[in-house]
Amino acid sequence: MLKSLNITALATCNIISSSQINIISVSVAAEDIALEKVVGDSFNSIIKNPRSLAPTTIYYVAILVFAFIFVLVLFIGSIGTAISSYIAAPSNHLMSQIGLLTSTSLLSTVVVAAAIIFFIVIYLPSVLLSGLFLAMGSQMANKKRLSITDAFKTARSRYIPLLAAGIISTLCFLIIAGVFVGLGLLIMAASLSTVSTILLLIPLVIAAVIVLVIYAVYFFQLNAVIIIEDVGAIQGIRRSFEIASRTRLWIFILLIILAVISGILGIASTVLAIIPLAGAILAFIISVFTTTWFGIIPAYFYYIVQKAPGENSAIQKRKHLPRTT
Repeated sequence: MLKSLNITALATCNIISSSQINIISVSVAAEDIALEKVVGDSFNSIIKNPRSLAPTTIYYVAILVFAFIFVLVLFIGSIGTAISSYIAAPSNHLMSQIGLLTSTSLLSTVVVAAAIIFFIVIYLPSVLLSGLFLAMGSQMANKKRLSITDAFKTARSRYIPLLAAGIISTLCFLIIAGVFVGLGLLIMAASLSTVSTILLLIPLVIAAVIVLVIYAVYFFQLNAVIIIEDVGAIQGIRRSFEIASRTRLWIFILLIILAVISGILGIASTVLAIIPLAGAILAFIISVFTTTWFGIIPAYFYYIVQKAPGENSAIQKRKHLPRTT
């Protein structure tokens, strides 16, 4: 089966190559897109460079600390609200109502502010972290010494394009999801019979899955392109689409492999969580390792597809030279 896929991939890339896509003029041979090499080499690179797990560990610990503070603030606020409702004398109904109103308003403000800060603390650093993963992956894929400092500088310098690309891709996802959710709600609101509703929802769900898979495939290389080629958000989207148009089958298979691995590790983490303390620590380690591993894989896939690294590789002859940190 792999040989037949190899022949298909080779034929597809030859056709696209003949159409003279000016960004890349290289025919990707099937053996160049060895998914086992993408998955295996990226895995081994983390094993050989355990320091690469440090950024993810720091990020997760920071989230846990902030989540603890967030829950503590909510707990204290809820206690304050409960106390304020009884602080005034029963005979002084007006003062009691004012105290309750004030404490409720304060609690609402605290909750909204905490939610906004929570979003900023999680999402904005995650954009930088994704760039850091790919910069580290670029180093390791090119057999260079891992330098988290240099990788951080690279990710920081590309932060605005990464953020813009993330916002654009998220909006695209929300629009796609919104359309299908809206259609689903319209079907359910049409007062049809249960059987008719199910028969209409099944093809809608299938169509939604297909569209979302296409979305995942075509945006798969977005951040990797921005980090490695040092391009803007729009150019990064265009380049990601160009790469996916030649390798969509391989990206799809890779996403399935990653989904299977994620499912297996998720089950393992759930089972380990039963163990009081050691299980939680092991589950945390698995989560840190998986996040880092999956984060650097797009960089490895990029270089496999482009026949890099190497001075004679086709990617080095392109106008926009990828910068390896």
